Amino acid sequence: MDDRVKVLVISDTHGNIEGALEALKKEPGISEIWHLGDHASDAKRISDRTGIPFIAVKGNCDGSGGIYEESVTVSVMGRKAFLAHGHTLGVGFSLIRLQLKAEEEGAEIALFGHTHVPDMSFQGRLIMMNPGSISLPRMGHPTTYGILKIGTDGIYPEIKRLR
Repeated sequence: MDDRVKVLVISDTHGNIEGALEALKKEPGISEIWHLGDHASDAKRISDRTGIPFIAVKGNCDGSGGIYEESVTVSVMGRKAFLAHGHTLGVGFSLIRLQLKAEEEGAEIALFGHTHVPDMSFQGRLIMMNPGSISLPRMGHPTTYGILKIGTDGIYPEIKRLR
């Protein structure tokens, strides 16, 4: 596993970074944090506390301005991931627009938030993953986060329970 990059994927922190800091203590070897929106600026706060670099996209609670994009495609070890909060792609109703956008970007995994509900599914070769919310879960779910292990041989996603 030493030849893989380990990424913490979080979403919908809404100003509460304690869960993310707790997850980082449980997950040694995290090299990057990917925040999928709704208080995207929390990613910088976490990075400032831990020294771990971050990538963040804005969600519907992040306002219309700011420094964060609504989506970004990231390449790690030759593998592509599409990151979006998902509200502008209608993920609360269907994942088809997210899927099409991720496929258009050539991504192997589409990461999204917005619903506060953890979910992982496959659409053909595309992995679709929502890490849930690390601070405000919905529909009776526990607080959760995602881990990606990315190597030249593929992307290995996991959704983990915080407590």
